[in-house]
Amino acid sequence: MRRVCLLAIIPVLIGGGLWGYFKFLRAERSLLIGSQISPTIMSTMVPLNQMKLTSLAFNGNQMIPALFTCDGQNIIPPLQFSNLPDQTQSLSLTVVDPDSPSGSFTHWIVFNIDPQITQIQQGEVPLGASQGVNSAEENSYFGPCPNTGTHHYVFTLYALDSKLNLPEGIDLASFLDSVQNHILTQTQLVGIYRRK
Repeated sequence: MRRVCLLAIIPVLIGGGLWGYFKFLRAERSLLIGSQISPTIMSTMVPLNQMKLTSLAFNGNQMIPALFTCDGQNIIPPLQFSNLPDQTQSLSLTVVDPDSPSGSFTHWIVFNIDPQITQIQQGEVPLGASQGVNSAEENSYFGPCPNTGTHHYVFTLYALDSKLNLPEGIDLASFLDSVQNHILTQTQLVGIYRRK
């Protein structure tokens, strides 16, 4: 990459002078930083379409009711999805807290959801779907439970072009690596929670 960048700098200097050189360095730095992006963030870089993920329990960027957290019954919130691509063969969903002191906390991984299903019922895993392992080392949903402050909970819905041949209990990094070439589109719903 360094050789390519050095070759590229010549026309930049000729065309833009010293200011062009500084712009070139900034662009190169952005590329280098981009190459170090975590799998979780990389997965959100797929272009979004009109697919929608909503919940009857909370709106985007609003407080998640305690019922669905460790302060309540710790059950799955109701979720609805619509406007899936016609080619969708399966759906997957992850719930991640990026504000965790550890860097991120995986609350739920569920995959091979039938695309004919338009919602996840409160407290229920979709029929026929499989679950990955969360950061509490359980193959289930684990509700918001921040130690301090307000945390964000990113629900990401993936429309995939195939069913996944993955084992129960797969971790988030392995899951994202497996789906990256099968994502038709994705969308997100972000909720927040702060313990009293």
